[in-house]
Amino acid sequence: MSSNVTKHSLSCASMSAGYGGELIVKDVSLEIPDGKITALIGPNGSGKSTLLKVLGRQLRPAAGRVVLDGRETSSFGAREFARRLSFLPQQPVVPEGMTVRELIAFGRYPYAGAFASLSGADMEAIETAARQTSIEDYLDADAMALSGGQRQRMWIAMTLAQETDIMLLDEPTTFLDPAHQVAILDLVQELNRRGRTIVMVVHDMAHAAKYSDHVVVLRDGEIVEQGSTAATLDSDLIRRAFGISTLMVRDPETGRNLPIAYGIQK
Repeated sequence: MSSNVTKHSLSCASMSAGYGGELIVKDVSLEIPDGKITALIGPNGSGKSTLLKVLGRQLRPAAGRVVLDGRETSSFGAREFARRLSFLPQQPVVPEGMTVRELIAFGRYPYAGAFASLSGADMEAIETAARQTSIEDYLDADAMALSGGQRQRMWIAMTLAQETDIMLLDEPTTFLDPAHQVAILDLVQELNRRGRTIVMVVHDMAHAAKYSDHVVVLRDGEIVEQGSTAATLDSDLIRRAFGISTLMVRDPETGRNLPIAYGIQK
């Protein structure tokens, strides 16, 4: 991806969504900052993944509007939309008998189609994505044989091969040990530095504080607060959203305040 990244806008207004007639996200309005990392945080069941799915056109809103680059997302054709925005779900399933290269190649669907042969440009995009995620040595390996951390890098490589300026990641560090969590988040931060706008669901508040520029805090399907992470994420907000007490500790690397939970509010 070149340094001259096209500016994009992604937003929703008065948006509600859910499943089977039950609303999970209610009357939500937000605008994703271009070229930044936005973290969606909140307690379990607060609507983080549902909101991300609606932004990524994985779920149709029950009410309101979702707009990408001045157009409602529903107005895009599938391949046109997939050339602008990529979505990585939580814990996708690895098909049996597939190599890492073949799985990453799925990211080329918006350009090659479902059954078309891969072009030289497609192969280059696959290999570039593998290098960027440090799994180039595993391209011909069985995708099922990878470790958890390697597998998550493979999925991110597939998303990278899609060559979109906006990436949505649903809990990219789920079920990983702390070392692999940090490695994946460092990778996400590096991708952002190369120009991508990233929206990710995060469970760990300290990770949100350290890695995101913008934060959207949800509770019971509604936005409690949103804004610059440094100016927004503090002990009072965490108490209101999560019902817990936190101690703010300064990160020696970034200078940011990181929340450490130490008790449940009574």
